[in-house]
Amino acid sequence: MGRSMILPIVVALFCSFTLKLYDARIPTPLRSEKKLILVIDAGHGGADNGAVNENGVTEKGLTLAIARKVKEISGRYNVDVIMTRESDDLPGGAVTVNSGLKNRVSTATQHTGEMLISIHMAIDPTNSNTSGFEIYVSKENPAYNKSVVLGGMLSEALKKTWKTAAALKQREKIYVLKASPMPALILEAGYLSNPTDFAFVSDPENQKKIAENILEAAVRFSTDKR
Repeated sequence: MGRSMILPIVVALFCSFTLKLYDARIPTPLRSEKKLILVIDAGHGGADNGAVNENGVTEKGLTLAIARKVKEISGRYNVDVIMTRESDDLPGGAVTVNSGLKNRVSTATQHTGEMLISIHMAIDPTNSNTSGFEIYVSKENPAYNKSVVLGGMLSEALKKTWKTAAALKQREKIYVLKASPMPALILEAGYLSNPTDFAFVSDPENQKKIAENILEAAVRFSTDKR
């Protein structure tokens, strides 16, 4: 074999080895063995802005951005994401907040969702230092015990990305949690009033990380036997 033939072969082998090494460093997403139906509820929408920070940025916009990221990458996890709203409107074309809440739950039940995660953001008008992610569950939820398990798994996943409260918080008289027959929780993805939280959650790359954490927790929960 001539020298002119050896060099291209060596280069090709080196490139092949390099690509395999690079691929090995890319984490493989945790995939569900069966198609998993996850309902993602982007809080607020339409005339309901939710929290608004001093720069006029709305909670409804950021929750929708995170929800879209979850749906965008869900195929890698073998998860079918059902969104209660996909645009800046109340779910199902609702004209009132209350009817929108009912549409959120009906969307989840009609699609036989296995779990529901409602994404929100918090605001503390008296203390801009208040920060971090928080997860809320409700004893009024028919699947409360499983909601607690799901919340624990989501908390563990989110800790890899951002400051997250280890203890789940209770929140009662929340329609989406009370009326959903499946395990359901609220993720407060940081504080709009905290500059560091706001900067983090506003970054599309960080929104993707949050989405990955949500999907990882959903897949782990679906295989849990408790």
